[in-house]
Amino acid sequence: MHKSNIDNKIFVFLSIGIVILSSIGMISNYIFQGLNIQNNTEEYILKYSENFDNYINNEVSHLCSFSNLVISNNDKIEKSYISSNKNELYEITKPLFDNLNKNGDITHFYFIKPNGEVFLRVHDFKKDGDIINRFTFLKSKELQQPFYGLEFGVKNTFTLRYVFPWIVDEKIIGYIEIGEEIDKITNILSKEMNLELFFAINKNVFENEKNDISLKNIIQSEKNYILYNKSEIDKSLIDFINSEEVKKELFVNNKNLMAYKSKLTDVSGKDLGLKIILVDLTNEYNKLKTHSLNYALIMFFGTFFMLLIGYFFSKQKQKQINSAINEIEILLNNQKMIHKNLEKLIDLQSNMIILTNGEEINFANKQFFTFFKYPHLDDFKKEHKCICEFFIEDDKFFHLGKIDKNANWIKEIQKLPENQSIVSMKDSNSTIHNFSVNVNKFEKKLFIISFTDISKTLIEQEKLEKKVSIDKLTKSYNREYFDKNIEIMLKNNEKNSLKTAVVMLDIDYFKKVNDSYGHDIGDEVLKDFVKILKQNSRIENDILIRWGGEEFLMILSIKNENLLFNIVEKYRKAVESHTFKEINKITCSIGASIHNESNKIYDSIKEADIALYEAKNSGRNKTIIYKK
Repeated sequence: MHKSNIDNKIFVFLSIGIVILSSIGMISNYIFQGLNIQNNTEEYILKYSENFDNYINNEVSHLCSFSNLVISNNDKIEKSYISSNKNELYEITKPLFDNLNKNGDITHFYFIKPNGEVFLRVHDFKKDGDIINRFTFLKSKELQQPFYGLEFGVKNTFTLRYVFPWIVDEKIIGYIEIGEEIDKITNILSKEMNLELFFAINKNVFENEKNDISLKNIIQSEKNYILYNKSEIDKSLIDFINSEEVKKELFVNNKNLMAYKSKLTDVSGKDLGLKIILVDLTNEYNKLKTHSLNYALIMFFGTFFMLLIGYFFSKQKQKQINSAINEIEILLNNQKMIHKNLEKLIDLQSNMIILTNGEEINFANKQFFTFFKYPHLDDFKKEHKCICEFFIEDDKFFHLGKIDKNANWIKEIQKLPENQSIVSMKDSNSTIHNFSVNVNKFEKKLFIISFTDISKTLIEQEKLEKKVSIDKLTKSYNREYFDKNIEIMLKNNEKNSLKTAVVMLDIDYFKKVNDSYGHDIGDEVLKDFVKILKQNSRIENDILIRWGGEEFLMILSIKNENLLFNIVEKYRKAVESHTFKEINKITCSIGASIHNESNKIYDSIKEADIALYEAKNSGRNKTIIYKK
């Protein structure tokens, strides 16, 4: 073979190695930096939620100050109201409202009679006489103290409302309500944090189609959504709103957006629809692409020039070589050098990286061997064929039990959304780690797979979710916990051949406790009530949820439904025998039902509620099991 031909082939092989090395470096860098961008974005969203809550609290303080200003510094206002002189009251308060509207973004200003009848809308003088039945007003009236929250009004405006009892000579003569439309708050925060927030409101929330909100942007789905605070929308955003995904990367009008979706409720807990936040990551990804390209070019040209110099140097040396065998050996040595450099690059990565077809591993980096404690890949292959053998069967994550026996796990995990492409594996010390799996095609049947350890991230996320799921007063679980976990509880009981029982508990005459001793004592009673139930619970088999006020829900796992009465009766007797501070003795009524797997869980809750109602009507301090 001619020497020049050998030289050309050497250069071709080395060039291929350069391309592979540059490609892997660019892909790895792009993937890792992209994950950092998304993680930073999630932290940014959490910061937005925190800022939103802080802003709401600040605005409530302002609304409180405005209310106090109205009733404490102007005797004319009080006299006009008491004498039912609407025109005079309007003339006095209209300049004050205009000032608050201009300088404080106040959009609603009401004077309401004790029975809920609107005496004067300062912001809408012509409309009065209607009855207010909003949750904020009813709650303020019930508690006889200020109350605030976000809710829809008559004109379907999403508003932060602050209702303040107007007390003169220790008597409530009416209520003052001051409100600020949510647009004012969200627009300011969105502008400050350079993101976009809008709402997809369930169409049935709107009272009719003749209101101030444009109904032309209706998203068709199982629930028709009407956009609030947004006029233009892209098809990909519509698909995201209608999907089950809570976050998704979107490309809209040449912009790279990260969309986040969460449930939207008002102060009463009513399901209003969805809150959607859009973060523009276009600049970040453009910078990432530029950085990755520069990284690849530097790597390519640096290696290229090194190889080129080596090529000319070897060409000079080849003059002294007399045999083709020596020339082949030089070629092999150069190829080994490329592979070693490639391995060193991948070994520097903190993630586990493997090259596989889904059945057999062709290559693994240093982090792989550190995790599994195998000295070489051949040692691993003697005992295992595939890394998927280590996937723990935890239904929270991807594992082989979720797919067909003959399916390729790589192709199946690629079908999952990013937040579900997670596996759990034990390291050599039997410590469980959770990994985010990223798959990139390398050749026709080979894939580069990166395993990023996200155990700490998931733990923090789980802590945050647990915090949100706990009732602040009693430390029992709340309804959000129930909504998220009831299906899992039902499936676990079915899997373990256990029956699910639904128990409703209600403190007898609790309103008298609040009326006689005050809400502070009432709160202490609720906390002690929960402690008694927990002390007598069967740990993991009894789940306690605060359902509302003094009413609690328990989900029990039982082997024999005939034992249900004895288990529940134990709780009733424990409450009956306990001596509470200040109030001495209280009792509770209990209704229970065995859940039928063919029915919905809310059917069983209704049955337990019927039994509870029967217990109360038949004298209270009783346990009644629903009879079908």
